[in-house]
Amino acid sequence: MSEDIEKILKSYKSYHPSLKKDPTAFFEFSLKAAASQYYESHFENSISILNHCLDIKNNSLTRVETIALYSQLAIAYKAIGKYSEAKDSLNLVLKAQINLLGKENLDIAQTYLNLADIYIMLEQFVKAEELCKSALEILDSQLAPNNFKLVTAYKTLSLAYRYQHKFSEAMELLKHCADIEAMHLGEDNLQVSETLYYLAKLYFETDQLEDSEVLVRRVLQIRQKYYSENHPKIAQTLNELAIIYRNMGKHQRAETLFKQAIDICDSIYGSKHPKTLEYMENYLTLLRLMNRLNDANTLEESILLIKQN
Repeated sequence: MSEDIEKILKSYKSYHPSLKKDPTAFFEFSLKAAASQYYESHFENSISILNHCLDIKNNSLTRVETIALYSQLAIAYKAIGKYSEAKDSLNLVLKAQINLLGKENLDIAQTYLNLADIYIMLEQFVKAEELCKSALEILDSQLAPNNFKLVTAYKTLSLAYRYQHKFSEAMELLKHCADIEAMHLGEDNLQVSETLYYLAKLYFETDQLEDSEVLVRRVLQIRQKYYSENHPKIAQTLNELAIIYRNMGKHQRAETLFKQAIDICDSIYGSKHPKTLEYMENYLTLLRLMNRLNDANTLEESILLIKQN
């Protein structure tokens, strides 16, 4: 065992050198230590401990141990952006699960979805779509049509569709997600608002501005019930609505909303924050569209000064 791993493990109260004489007990202890390191954001330490478990077991992992270890490895690799390593770990999890549980288990459906998420990160969207559909075959066979567990699968598949420019398919899935969420959580739930927000973004990307406006206004209405008027989520929604109005040619409405979004971000984060600057630059684009060149030049100078200081 490397000195670094030994030091990390000894920092846990339950550690005792005698554990090393029992590979199974040491394996279980190490999994807990790796999980603790992960939740403390020490991802590399977590990965080191988990890889050390492989040495301790000397390639004699049971299927249950394989699932537990490689599942944790995949999560830690994903956290530091090592998506290829996460993919390899999840494929080992999937193989062990199929051997242990059969092909139609709900846990296997979840692993398909976890893999699909990784393939999206790797920009392999066709493969992600295939995995989502494999997951849905299992879920559809065992769950009621509007079961809440379907939402994650639909959202992951909608992402795979979106990145392939299959916008209609992605929209239909997000609409269905919003309906299921509203059924289970209530129409004014924040999770519903997040789904509607991403659906609105799809409408915007496909130049369906009126539909996008309706949804963003609905998102704002829901968020205002939960957040204070000076919350970043409110600023985000106002900025999105302003962009829609700007593209619709409703410049006065857009200007009012951009100013509100900028004021909120400035009061929370300060003028140098990336979000404040982003909203200012969005407003700058509007001023140029309105042919208010003096105001645009003044704002542009302010943005440059903020970035320089």
